[in-house]
Amino acid sequence: MNCLTDMPTARAMVMNTVTTATNTATNTETPATTITADTHTRGFALIELRQVEQCLWDLSRFASVPPGADLAFVNSADTVYYSIYSSDSSNSAGPNSNSSHSCGSPPKSTSTTSSAVVQLIQGIYELNLDGAHQIDRASASRPSPLFILRNRIYTNAQLTEMCHGMVRVAAKRVTGKIRATHHGITLGRKYVEVSYRWQDLSNWVSAPLANSLSTLRSKQLHHYFMQTALNLRDQISRHPGPRYLSHRPIAALLVSATHQILAIATNTHAKNKTLHAEINLIQSFQSKQGGKLPPGSRIYTTLKPCKMCAGMIWTAAEDIRSLRVYFSEDDPGPSAKFTVLGPGTHERLRATSDPALRLLHLEERLF
Repeated sequence: MNCLTDMPTARAMVMNTVTTATNTATNTETPATTITADTHTRGFALIELRQVEQCLWDLSRFASVPPGADLAFVNSADTVYYSIYSSDSSNSAGPNSNSSHSCGSPPKSTSTTSSAVVQLIQGIYELNLDGAHQIDRASASRPSPLFILRNRIYTNAQLTEMCHGMVRVAAKRVTGKIRATHHGITLGRKYVEVSYRWQDLSNWVSAPLANSLSTLRSKQLHHYFMQTALNLRDQISRHPGPRYLSHRPIAALLVSATHQILAIATNTHAKNKTLHAEINLIQSFQSKQGGKLPPGSRIYTTLKPCKMCAGMIWTAAEDIRSLRVYFSEDDPGPSAKFTVLGPGTHERLRATSDPALRLLHLEERLF
């Protein structure tokens, strides 16, 4: 079913009708807070802020949002795409979510590798994989992800480095900590819920293990695991068609403090721009084993992590001070410069107020 054109008309009409009726009945409500142009509302006009707060109020009231859940949404051509995320639930998709957009099994425990913003972006890329690299499409009924995500994303949640990084690489802009407020505005928009569940796309690769690693020294261990990642990278085949249809050859390993390979992954971003090797790696580990990345973990990746991957690594680590990232090749592109993994960067200063942690080196180039 095409969720954009075939989304139950009755539901869309009911939402709009109920919204209108409720607006009429509750025009005397006094908002809990006064609207002010403070730091998180700079850059867009007050009238737009009122519409955004009204949209969030409508969603929180009519979209079956669990108590304490976070909401993120983006408006494109009078269609509001939204995602519901609850950190204490293994399945944060609401009852109206389209099951065809949920991939794989739900996590075994509380997710540390998603949020309402992350789920929204990853879910939108799954809406139309064939048009993932197009800015616009002739058919207005199936706009491409890039066309949708060029608009600002709004959320009621506090933004994490994971959110900032994914927006930086796979979307355009985001505003957090929006307050759901009733302003008596009838928006008359169509609502489409999207969700995303990580899908294992790397079963075809295998990571050969040495019979014993106990006799290897630290430098030899680094060399062994990095060479394993490089071998995995070399297994990635290129698509014979246009370059954007091919997965960029990148591979990554997650290794425990006791030298066990906890997860392996490769880049599968040809149609979903968010699925870099490190994103697949962390979401694979969380989906299969649950919880945060264990203390003392090491990530070996064949290319320096971009801002999106660095943000997820930072957010997913149980103890970021003891985690290290090793890469074999530098990435000259702007997305990999000044990430949260680098000491003293804007992203690091935003992520922590700890003076020692602000200057800690977390990544290193090997070879």
